[in-house]
Amino acid sequence: MNRDQLLNLTLTDLSFKELVAVFKRRKAVVWGVALIFLAFGILVSAVMPATYRAASLIIVEGKTQANPNNQASNAVEAITQTSSNYDVMTQIQIMQSFDVFYKALRQINYDLPAKLTQSEYDKLPKVTVQQVQTTNSVQVAVEGTKDSDVSALAAAVPQVYKQMVLDDQKSNVERSLTFISARIDEEKKGQQGLQTELAQYKAEQGVSDSKSETDSRVGKVAEMQRKLAEADGDVAAAAAAIEQAKVNRDSAPKTIELPSVVTKVETINRAHEVLEGLIAQRDVLLVSNYPDSERVQRADAQIAAQRKTIQELESNPKISAASSIRNPNLDDLDRQVNFAISSHKASIAKRDQLKLALDEARNDIKSLAPIFAKQQEYETRLLESEQTIQYLQKLEQDIKVRDNALMSPIRDVTGTPMPIFIRPIWPLNLALALAAGLFFGCILALVRDVSLDRVNTSTEASAIADKDILGRIPIRASARDPLIADPQKALAFEAYRILRSSILLAAPETSAFVVTSSVPREGKSTIAANLAVAMALEGKRTVLVDGNLRNPAVHKLFKVAKEKGLSDVLSGALPLADGLKTVDIPNLALLTAGGEAANPTELVASDAMGDVIEKLKGQADIVIIDAPAAFGFADSQSLVKAVKDVLFVTQLEAPNKQQMRESVGMIDFAGGKILGLILNKDKLAARRVRGAA
Repeated sequence: MNRDQLLNLTLTDLSFKELVAVFKRRKAVVWGVALIFLAFGILVSAVMPATYRAASLIIVEGKTQANPNNQASNAVEAITQTSSNYDVMTQIQIMQSFDVFYKALRQINYDLPAKLTQSEYDKLPKVTVQQVQTTNSVQVAVEGTKDSDVSALAAAVPQVYKQMVLDDQKSNVERSLTFISARIDEEKKGQQGLQTELAQYKAEQGVSDSKSETDSRVGKVAEMQRKLAEADGDVAAAAAAIEQAKVNRDSAPKTIELPSVVTKVETINRAHEVLEGLIAQRDVLLVSNYPDSERVQRADAQIAAQRKTIQELESNPKISAASSIRNPNLDDLDRQVNFAISSHKASIAKRDQLKLALDEARNDIKSLAPIFAKQQEYETRLLESEQTIQYLQKLEQDIKVRDNALMSPIRDVTGTPMPIFIRPIWPLNLALALAAGLFFGCILALVRDVSLDRVNTSTEASAIADKDILGRIPIRASARDPLIADPQKALAFEAYRILRSSILLAAPETSAFVVTSSVPREGKSTIAANLAVAMALEGKRTVLVDGNLRNPAVHKLFKVAKEKGLSDVLSGALPLADGLKTVDIPNLALLTAGGEAANPTELVASDAMGDVIEKLKGQADIVIIDAPAAFGFADSQSLVKAVKDVLFVTQLEAPNKQQMRESVGMIDFAGGKILGLILNKDKLAARRVRGAA
């Protein structure tokens, strides 16, 4: 990862190894949040009331997603099984209603207040009704703080709903029976009214039933048609008789000669001819008339009379005639002609009367059509009314039968369920709280680490400063003196020996060094003091200068007086030789900060500072200057003008990347040369020291 990437680091740029390193660095944050969540979990579990759960399983009839067509197949089922008309989800909502819940509480004798407030309602057991997948199975679950109430209520809710369904069914049956009974009475009254109206109408129209009346009048028309046919035959026979009578009259002689004694042969012959004519007329009449009809009987009478005449003539065959006389048969023939004409007229008159009668009979039949249509309408309405009554009576009977065997569409599968303790589950609650705490602790650690953007590793420090690591100083207990009092025995001092060797190898010709850092409190004064001790122990004449006139620390580390130091020498109030202080360590001298300076930056940037450095170089082999932090103060840049070689101290996780980058940049811009980085309180150095021991 290059320098620019380090300076613009985000969460997505972190690798797994870097994430683990973040969690290690911020383990206090992680475990702090985890402990807070764990404490919260303990508190919640402690105040959470003991809760029990009981669940009963029932089967309800109704439409489901898998069977959407489950509905009543007829009116009886629709009346007696109203719940099956609802889908399962609707019945679940009814079971979850407050009405069912309240009745169930009453059934188990639950202690309910007179007036139920919202807070009291929240303390009541909780009922949950759920469909099992897409089947007709429904689970009724109850949660509450008392196991007996939970168990009883889980069994009571299905029972209450079952009873509600039965009551609803019985109520529907009763209302339906009442309605059907009223409808039957109404239909019977209507039927009686129709029968009365039909009887009155028949009386007004003078008809009986339609079929008998129609058959009677059709028979009458047929009889009229038959008689009319007879009359037509009579007219034809009468016309033939007229013609025959006229022929007989015209062929008869006007006069006859009467001998003294003559026979009646001719007269008998003529009488036989008349008889034959009458028989012929009778045969013609039989074509269109019955033998017992009036016309045929009249012809039979004429034939009988003619036969009697013939018998009389044949009994006295001879007569006397004296002379020629008018033919006595002419009168008889005239009478026959007149009789035939009269019979013809009578036949025509009778036929005309029959035609009129036939027309009247036909008109009577035609007049029956609207009468019979009205009568048929009455009869149809009566039939419909009778069918309606029969249907309602059957429906009433079916409902009564079904009511006697009425069953609830709700079936209980489990009965009274056993209560189960469900919470608080301490192990689960604490595990969840700890897991949540660790999760949010890791998130907070990541956010904090990225937001602070600290220099966390030696790799990051080296990449940002673009310098190598000269030395690693281990962590020491805060109770110990920062200045190592016994360098020969202290293992921690070995890190300063390594640092001394690295510096002398990195800059063998350099005799003066500025020790600085990015921000205050990174331990640069402690490192400068112990490094000066290490140089002195090497046999190098060493002078440690406290160049931090703002917040001096060298005099505290060596437990010497701060006064009469650098600020006094720079201001000309004190000679350099008088400002140097000796300590118990051979080859080591100190130049403390001196008195308070009103203008520390200007003092260290003055030419006098350069002169002091040069004098010290002449008196010592090594000059180490403890400078202020580079970020935020210009003192280090001013000192770099006099001493180019810089030892840059950084404590991991102390400065952020931008502070370190700007500090290094300011030193470079001032013309200084950073020989390398010194990592303070480095964990790796501590492991090295323990390993070497």
